[in-house]
Amino acid sequence: MNRALGLCLISLGLVGCASISKDSCVAGNWYDIGLRDGANGFSAERRFEHEKSCDKHGVPVQVQVDEYLKGREAGVRLYCTPANGYQLGLQIDYYQDVCPADMKGAFVRAYNLGRQKARLRCLWDFHHHSAYHRYGDHHHHHWWPYYRHSALDCF
Repeated sequence: MNRALGLCLISLGLVGCASISKDSCVAGNWYDIGLRDGANGFSAERRFEHEKSCDKHGVPVQVQVDEYLKGREAGVRLYCTPANGYQLGLQIDYYQDVCPADMKGAFVRAYNLGRQKARLRCLWDFHHHSAYHRYGDHHHHHWWPYYRHSALDCF
């Protein structure tokens, strides 16, 4: 998700950052658009961004709110699984509090376990990366993704 945001920001000066393609605007399948948004953890307010994007594409639309919300609800049920929560936690991705009450508890518990594991892995990596600077190349891990200045960067 962060990578997509970065690409979006890079291309902002060239074509703008659209939440939806021109083809999707023309097709107007709002159930499928809602399903995709829900499955990606977006709030229902995302539909307003889609309307603006379609206007920028020159395809003014009126979001079929009922269809969009039905699709989004189905998508959120795919998003709010404990397995997905755990993966999001491992990636240190943010949870936008979109899960329905009947799924939220299990999702958040799994998400927190993933976050905890990610923090521990980060601290372990930080320790070994610091050892490289103190003791030389034999402690260096080639997969070290980026330099951390302090263990506080893990939180």
